[in-house]
Amino acid sequence: MNGRAELRILMLEDVPEEAEILERELRKAGLAFVATRVQTKAQFSAALEQFVPDLVLADSKLPTFDGRSALRMVQGRVPRIPVVMVTGALGDEAAVEFLMAGASDYVLKDRLARLGSAVLRALQEESDRRARVAAESERRRLERSLRDAADDERRRLARELHDGLGQELTGLAMLADVLAKRAGRSQAPASEDLQRLAGITRHAIQSCRDIARGLSPLSGASNGLAEALRDLTERASGPPGPKVTLTLNLSAPLTLAREASEHFYRIAQEALANAIKHSGAASVEVSLDADTDNVRLRVLDDGSGMPERPSGPAGLGLQTMHDRAAAIGARLVITPGRTSGTAVTCEVGQQVAAAARFA
Repeated sequence: MNGRAELRILMLEDVPEEAEILERELRKAGLAFVATRVQTKAQFSAALEQFVPDLVLADSKLPTFDGRSALRMVQGRVPRIPVVMVTGALGDEAAVEFLMAGASDYVLKDRLARLGSAVLRALQEESDRRARVAAESERRRLERSLRDAADDERRRLARELHDGLGQELTGLAMLADVLAKRAGRSQAPASEDLQRLAGITRHAIQSCRDIARGLSPLSGASNGLAEALRDLTERASGPPGPKVTLTLNLSAPLTLAREASEHFYRIAQEALANAIKHSGAASVEVSLDADTDNVRLRVLDDGSGMPERPSGPAGLGLQTMHDRAAAIGARLVITPGRTSGTAVTCEVGQQVAAAARFA
């Protein structure tokens, strides 16, 4: 009841005496309320705005404005207002039609003893629905916060690995090279050891860069998503796995926000991993297309295809891809390939992606 002490009931009823009977039955049920009665479309519309009811009791048959029309008008409002139809004789088919159209309940005028219980149930159902909506909204908010925090932490670690440890290892490798050259000129016995130290250090630098790239794949990519995808496909291509190719069709510049680009990359990474691990594919084609309106990512394999109900890591990965697409307002579709295998397609408008934040 929106925190109000009394229930506010809007009655669509053209007979004042019948409205009084309705009020009497509601008070018998122990309801505290204020009510207002209207009988025309204009009055009903004005009351929705000015009276702001918690509940509508609507006569299903009035000369100029009936309950079905009132129900349609109420359904356009947020938050939703429960509507209980109050009617004369009503066949089962007509009653079902009212309920299917969105009415909370219906009460026959010759059986008004159940009006109070019908109203209480309608209010409780609407209260439960709003609680579910609020809980779902809070759950999504917490998920967004957790995802944002995790992504921020990944980017921070990537920066520290690249700019901190990576630079220190680079300095160490340079020093080892210098010492190895000096030892070599003097034919000192430590020359080979220093050369091996320099090699180990260079390997550690590459490992550090690989880790940083994995944490935040766009951190070292000067050309953003396209370069990160090129690096991903080159590293993933077999043997022993399938041959992986990348096609870029960029007829317009990519205007994706950093967050949207990372989501696109992770979707490509997950789709590619699924194709390599689960499909038995011989080849996988990754393509990125962009024009002035849209950006489209596509991962197509020639493998065995997706199971109808993926489970385990594959099923979780699919849900994650859908969540990432939804986070940036993109559309993700998974379909059979042209002749075999699976096609994963993610598409988003350039303007939507340019403004995207982690959702």
